[in-house]
Parts: sequence; structure tokens; C-alpha cells
Amino acid sequence: VAGYIEHKENAIITKEALELITAQTEEFDVISDNIGDVVWMIDPRDDKLLFVSKSYEKIWERSSEILYKDYH
Repeated sequence: VAGYIEHKENAIITKEALELITAQTEEFDVISDNIGDVVWMIDPRDDKLLFVSKSYEKIWERSSEILYKDYH
């Protein structure tokens, strides 16, 4: 019984964390879609491009898909 309760509590925490991450992602998307500046995120561990805002395409007149593929 104790293992079931612990598992259920972990599932609830995981669901709440997922809902929070989803809400924060949606907020970030709204912000990044509506600013004129380019915003990007890079994983410093493997120097991988994780995100670039839509304004990249407007400013550089270049597809962001190319940037994802050709980063470094």
C-alpha cells in the first residue's frame, strides 16, 4: 500500500510539473513571437542550438531551419 501511495504522489507531482512547464512554454512562445529582437538559447554542454525566435527570419531573411542545421 505504501508503494502505491508513493507512486500515486509522484505521478501527481509529475503531472503538476508538466502542467507548469506547459504553461511557462506557452507564455515564452507568446513573448518570443511578439518581440522584435532575436532570442536564442544554446545548450552550453554540447554547444547545441535549442531555440531561435521567429524574428530571426524577419531580420536576416533566412530560414531558422537552416540555422538549426548549420549551427557551427
